[in-house]
Amino acid sequence: MGINKSFKTAEKKYAIGIYGLLISVISLGAGYYWAVQERKPELIFDILSNTQVFSVNEEVSELKIIYNNEDLKSKNKKLTLLTVRIENSGNEDITENDYYSESLFGFKLSNADLAEAPVLIDASNEFLLENIKVNSDSINQIYINKVPIDKSESFTIKILAIVANKSVPKISPIGYISGTSGDIRVIESYKSSAKKAPPITTSDKILRIFGIIFLILIGFILLKIIYEIYWGRKKTNLNPKLRKLVVKKVKEKLGPEKLNFQNEIFEMIFSLYIKYGNIYFHNYPIRNIIDLNFLDLVIRKREKNEDIDTLFKFKDGQIIKSIVMKILDQNLVEKGQNGIDINTEFLKFKKRFEGISIIISDVENDYY
Repeated sequence: MGINKSFKTAEKKYAIGIYGLLISVISLGAGYYWAVQERKPELIFDILSNTQVFSVNEEVSELKIIYNNEDLKSKNKKLTLLTVRIENSGNEDITENDYYSESLFGFKLSNADLAEAPVLIDASNEFLLENIKVNSDSINQIYINKVPIDKSESFTIKILAIVANKSVPKISPIGYISGTSGDIRVIESYKSSAKKAPPITTSDKILRIFGIIFLILIGFILLKIIYEIYWGRKKTNLNPKLRKLVVKKVKEKLGPEKLNFQNEIFEMIFSLYIKYGNIYFHNYPIRNIIDLNFLDLVIRKREKNEDIDTLFKFKDGQIIKSIVMKILDQNLVEKGQNGIDINTEFLKFKKRFEGISIIISDVENDYY
């Protein structure tokens, strides 16, 4: 019951309503997410492997490793096979127009010399396999023609290089892709079983915070829905016929002596309960009958012979008006020197009115 009460309190306090507030927060969060979450390409150069072609674990004095008439072993060099995958890991395609026109595209090989021309060995689709062209120059720069790369698509290049024994070959991107978050990123996944995650940006952190808030709000709403399904429906599913039986039992519990001269007023209140259910006691129209400010306004209008019907222009307003008139006719509330005076009978009436809702709830439980 605490959750339901909290919602009702919030709805009374704020004109927008708690559901409106939740929807507003969610909408703002979603709008911010889509504003920050730009659609952009992201190109990465991933070194998949860095493998020595000939590996000799034991020292053999007469062993020679000859490549292109050069004894690599005597010069403390090794023949290394590199495989590099170029992948669009972003959420937007790369078009031919995205490549910077004033620069070539590819990468430079450092700490190594090309042993032979690089070769395309794999691609994620037939278009790339048929259209990617790879070339190189004398200063170990590898060039790739500017071909469109759709999101999540990739191709792989094989490089055979001569590397000093204690050196590690590196690659440096050449060119620029428009719309990306910055420089082309190089990762070395051969050093780890998983790719290194990109650095977390401020936008990523903000998005995560909004994501957490969004999930909390969704969870809160789901709890509310479940609560309403279990409790709210249970509390409002009595039909008018059963409500009449509830009123009969309530009257038996109260006894006529406890209602005395207010019987007629409570009969009208019970008629509203039979019509709308117990939730009606929490709505403002019926609560006007115990609202001192409202009663004071009615008294002042009556003294000035002004039309009081304007105060009751709401659903079942005339019934509420009849109840208010009976309260005033019974002198439960009167005009005083500094506002209105209330007597002990009004306090008793207010207490009974507040208690009626609780008693009805208790009696209703017998019918579930």
